Amino acid sequence: SIAEAAKEGDETAKEVYRISGEKLGKGLALMIDTLNPERIIIGGVYARSRHLLWESAKEEIVKEALRYREYFGSEGGITLSGGEPLLQAEFAREVFSLCHKEGINTCLDTSGSVINDSVIALLDECDRVLLDYKYVTDELYRENVGCPIEAVREFLALLQKKKIPTTLRQVIIPTLNDTVESVEMLRNIAANHPC
Repeated sequence: SIAEAAKEGDETAKEVYRISGEKLGKGLALMIDTLNPERIIIGGVYARSRHLLWESAKEEIVKEALRYREYFGSEGGITLSGGEPLLQAEFAREVFSLCHKEGINTCLDTSGSVINDSVIALLDECDRVLLDYKYVTDELYRENVGCPIEAVREFLALLQKKKIPTTLRQVIIPTLNDTVESVEMLRNIAANHPC
């Protein structure tokens, strides 16, 4: 197969995968720009051959961002967001690393519910984080998100420790987190974490 030939170093086969990865990257960038999907699931031959495709796909995503440099200037950059970019932390870190090589600022939009070595490495490439602090109580987190609030608290503490500029945000949902008390609790969380 072409994949086997590429793995064995066949230059023609490697070029086929380079071009395919470039086209995949262009397509992903266009789809993300146009549709803003919650997640992208890549299966079949692309998933089995991802190690042959990802490098040129990442490079193509950064090339697409560079096309907009005049628009976002030196203050703007690229934001990776939902579904949940922490679930693709290694890929996100590599995209952000390429952005930094091009002088593009990076921003991570996340729920902050995952911490592992890949996520910690990703944070080293983040210039800013938008943290979706969905609720201010453990009860509401467990009931509506399916995880304890402690994970998000630990993530915010990690951002504070790494001194990564962070914006806390919250979608206000009637009857769940739209009380004065809830907003004041979020304000206190922000005041205690001035990163």
